[in-house]
Amino acid sequence: MPENIEIIVGEFYPQPATGNWVFASVYAQRRITGRLTVVDKKGQVQLTVPFELEKEGDVIEMQIHALSPGDYRVFIKIMGEEWERRLQVRN
Repeated sequence: MPENIEIIVGEFYPQPATGNWVFASVYAQRRITGRLTVVDKKGQVQLTVPFELEKEGDVIEMQIHALSPGDYRVFIKIMGEEWERRLQVRN
C-alpha cells in the first residue's frame, strides 16, 4: 500500500489554451508518476499522457497541438487518486 502523501494539483494554464502547450502545477512531497487522460464532450478519449514529476512544485506539461478547438475534461491519476480539470482549447 502506498504511503500517505499530500498531493495538490492546480488548474491548467493558459486558459483558454491557444498555443501548443498547457501546464498544471503539482505539489507532492516526493517523486510521483501519473497519467493524464483528455476526454472530449462526447466522452471519447482524445489523448493519454504519462508523466513523472521529480520534486515539490513541479509542473505537468502537456502538448495540445493535436486537439481540435473545444472544451475537454482532463483526468489526472496519481497514486490511485484522480483529479478532474477543465481545459478549453481555442485557435
